Order: sequence, then C-alpha cells, then structure tokens
Amino acid sequence: DHWQASSVGQASQAAATAFSFTQGAAPQMDVAAASLQPADKAGWATKEGGSWGGSWKRRWFVLKDRRLWYFADRTGTAAKGFIQLEPGTIVGVDPGDRKHKYMFFIQARGDKTRKFRINPDTEAEVSEWLAAISRNISRPTAGFVRAAQPNLQRTPSQILIADKSSLQAQPQVPAKQVLPGDAAKNFFPLGTVRATLGDAKNACAFLRAPDTGVMELWKLWAESIPPKEDLPADQALEYEVAASVDGEKMSWLLSGPQKTVVQKMVDFLWFVGAPEAEIDKFNNAGAQLIPVNLGSWITVSAKGAMDGGWFFPGELRIKSAADYVADPGDATTLLATWCESHSVKQCYSVGRDTGVVPPHQTELKFRLPGDYATAFNLAKEAANAFGFPAFPDTVISAASGNPCESVGLAVVVTSEGFTQLNVVLGKPPPALVQQIVESIGAKDKVARLEAAFGTAPASLELQHLRAGFGYNVYKEGFDVALRWRLPPEKR
Repeated sequence: DHWQASSVGQASQAAATAFSFTQGAAPQMDVAAASLQPADKAGWATKEGGSWGGSWKRRWFVLKDRRLWYFADRTGTAAKGFIQLEPGTIVGVDPGDRKHKYMFFIQARGDKTRKFRINPDTEAEVSEWLAAISRNISRPTAGFVRAAQPNLQRTPSQILIADKSSLQAQPQVPAKQVLPGDAAKNFFPLGTVRATLGDAKNACAFLRAPDTGVMELWKLWAESIPPKEDLPADQALEYEVAASVDGEKMSWLLSGPQKTVVQKMVDFLWFVGAPEAEIDKFNNAGAQLIPVNLGSWITVSAKGAMDGGWFFPGELRIKSAADYVADPGDATTLLATWCESHSVKQCYSVGRDTGVVPPHQTELKFRLPGDYATAFNLAKEAANAFGFPAFPDTVISAASGNPCESVGLAVVVTSEGFTQLNVVLGKPPPALVQQIVESIGAKDKVARLEAAFGTAPASLELQHLRAGFGYNVYKEGFDVALRWRLPPEKR
C-alpha cells in the first residue's frame, strides 16, 4: 500500500481528532484542562498515535460529559484531541505488549477501523478508567454542547506523523551491549549486513576505543535499528556509511518504511537530547511531504563531534522540501531559485540535524542534468553562486579526466547562510579514487575502509565546510569523503 492512500483513508474515519478539518464545523480544541474540573476522572497515561507508525504519546487525560479529552500536560490551555463516548462505544482491557503492559481500548460506536489504545501506569488505573468511562457512557450528558459533525476527510497536512513522548516519559534503556572489553567486535550477528556497520566503525582508529561518548552515541543509534522481522514482506532497510578519506570523520545512515522505522528513530532522537521543537519540525515536515520512507543519521569525528538527525529519502520537489524542512533565509531562497533556473526540480533526499543549539542545518541532495562534463561544470558554477571557493586544481583535473556515472550536489543551508557544499560523483572509477586519495596521502586509511566493505564506494564526495561551522570538531575547508551503500536488508 502507498502510505498516503492507506493512512489517510483509515485515519479519516476516526471519531475524534486533534487536528482542524478542512470542511464542516470543527470540534473546538481551545478547551483548557482546568475548565473541565470537576471531572469524572483525570490522570496521566500514554496513548497510541493514529496514522504513522503506531507511535505513543504521554498525555494528561480528562473525562467529562461523554468525552475523554487529552492534553500535552495537566495545565494545557488547548486540547490535543478528544474521544467521543457515545452509547454503544466499546471499552475493554487490551492484552498489551512488552513495552505497554497495562492497557485498555476504546472503540467508537460504528467505527471498526480505529481502536484507541491507552496505557496507564498501573493495572489498578486500568480498572479505574474502565469503570469511569463505562459510567460516563451510560448516563445522560450534563449539557455539553456538541460541535456539528465535521467532514472527516483530511488533507495530507492534517495527518499525525510521529510520536515523541513515550521515551520522554519512560526512557527506553538500550538492551544490547558491546562485547565486554573489545570494542573492535560487533554486537550484530557476524556475516549480516548489520555487521558491516560495525566493521566500518572498526576501520577508523578513533572509533576502536570502547569507553567514549562517541562510541556510546554509535551504540544508541545502532540499537535504534528495528528488527528486520518488523519489515513488510516486500520492503527493506537501507544503509549507507560515509567516511572522510583521512579517517577522521564517519557517518551512518539508516532508512526504511516509515511505519517500521519511525518510533525507534524518534525514541533515539529523544534519548540523545533532540529539542522538542526539532521533533515537531520533523512531524510537520512529514505531514506536508508524506514520505514513504524515512531515516536517521549520525556523524562522529576524532575531535569529539557527535551529531544526528533525520532525513526523507526519495524524490521530492526541491521547493517543497526547502519550504517545509529548511529554515527561512537568504541561502534557502537562493538555492531554490538557482535550482529552478537550471531545471533542477527534484531532490532525492532532504534532512535536518536535531542539535540543541541553532542554527539548525538542512541538507538537500539532488542530481545535476546533462552529460558528465556538463553536470560537473554546473557543480562548479553552483559552488561559485553559493559563495564557496573553487576546489583544488589537482582535484578538478583528476575529476575532469575520469568521468563518473553521475554528478550531484548535497547542499547544507541554515537561516544564517550556506554552510557546506558536497559535489557527489556517483560510481567513481577506481583510477579517480586512487588519484585523489594518493594526492592527500590517505592511501592506507582508505584501504582499511575498502577492506571493511569489500566493495567499491558508491560515490566520491568533494566537500567544502565553511569557516566557523566546524565548531572545533570538524575539519573546515576542503575535504574528501567516500560513501558506501550496503545491500538492502529484507525480512
């Protein structure tokens, strides 16, 4: 199923919603939790989200006059939503699961497509909620004026995307552990695609030390990869690893079907301290762009860099991706204008970092049109237009004389301007890789990376990081990186 079609269709039949509606009279959500007192019952519980990934949110619930309202907190001045409790509504104990042990469900009368699942903190609270809701359903209302029944067909912008508060309320403790005293070994099964992620890590000297913050971040990210058994039969998880040729920086990327990936990914981002505003940015961007797949990434460096974020792989209109993911600014506007004037309309990835301190960086990746020579010249033109210096002559000469399969750009923008530009040369010939690697004295380090992957890199990237944006942990100015794509992992 295409996610947009199936999820919109199912979610649109919900009995109540936390969103506004495009047609008809909408339920009023500007109801304060305090205004519902005295209530029939109130308390904290975790609620399963409706349409993207079956994710969970910690909410303050208030039961009054055949409506179970829920708020972000007990002092909320606007409800996130409510569940209408008409006569005939079905309530009962839910079997629960390993993470959500105590649960009950509510199924609105006549709606067999949506079952609200709610997880209080104790078994006793399950019994209390069921009793209170049953009493509430069976008695007449106390005069609360119902909104007119809305048209429940939602637009894509009204689709709930990810849940971010289950971890905030009850942090998930990582279950896997690196083998004691030996960080060079994997905790993924040997011979698997995932084991290669660890092999790549061990190819860089600074990642072999077991007890560092960098290693801890890597372990947390690795543990956020969902079991392959969770995948739909016809879909896969995709992995990429990129490394600077000097062995001082490495990135890992995971992507897959949104319903399989979303909750563990958002849990990971919360666990490592992503601001709530950035998780909201992810939610809002996803609601507008409706990505079929999504992914997470981390980047670490020998100087202690530890960054992470999310991305949407797949073809998207550049203007839409920039509008909904990037922060407004001159760089974002110039990038969109340049792409439009050079007939570059689609990007194949857009993503964003979730660091605590702004400015936040948005990366858009897109292919350049034309044959190799035309596209490579266009890349040089873009670097100049965006205010980046020319790459070294030796590198330009080597790249010009060794045609690659494709040329693309990965451009990083913030509200303050352009921060990084990467010229992405797809499927570089071995002669080009060798020339550039030897010109910067990194032959041995690249040999270790190639041995870890056992394959040629998918791309060679000529990078320039603008001064002031290395934050003393990344190399500023010119750099070279190689990127590998691992075999897709299926169920």
